[in-house]
Amino acid sequence: MKIHKLDNLPSKEQYVQGFKYLKPPINDQQLCLLQKQYYSLNKIVTATQLAELAEIKGGFARVNIIYGGLGHSLSDAIGIEPSYKYWTILSSGGYIDKNNPNKVLWQMYEEVAMALEELGWVNKKSNYDFNEVSFKLAEELADKDEIISLYEGSK
Repeated sequence: MKIHKLDNLPSKEQYVQGFKYLKPPINDQQLCLLQKQYYSLNKIVTATQLAELAEIKGGFARVNIIYGGLGHSLSDAIGIEPSYKYWTILSSGGYIDKNNPNKVLWQMYEEVAMALEELGWVNKKSNYDFNEVSFKLAEELADKDEIISLYEGSK
């Protein structure tokens, strides 16, 4: 799995300002997706998992649209144009299955997580129960070594 990420990652402060000045402002679905990803193990999720966690009708396809749209708006607010997809402003990640572009895995940047904390949109010391989240990534992965390093490299 090839991992895509921003070359010029914004600072926490840039993310805070970007989120504050989104046009249009962040909506409930977008915020819910960020919160569900933040509280996921190592902040790693697939679009399918986010759809289930956030109870988004339309599944992964709808989540891809919402997440990409938020990434586009945030890119405009911060003034950074990603060289790849707009979701790379929020997370590093890649496509689990080269033949199916809908199977995408995202890991939230730590700077995004810290911005969400500073904005009060998440609680760093949450009592969130990780056992509530079911992760089924291993069976879907073509290259398990890369995802293991993705997990081990996260904080």
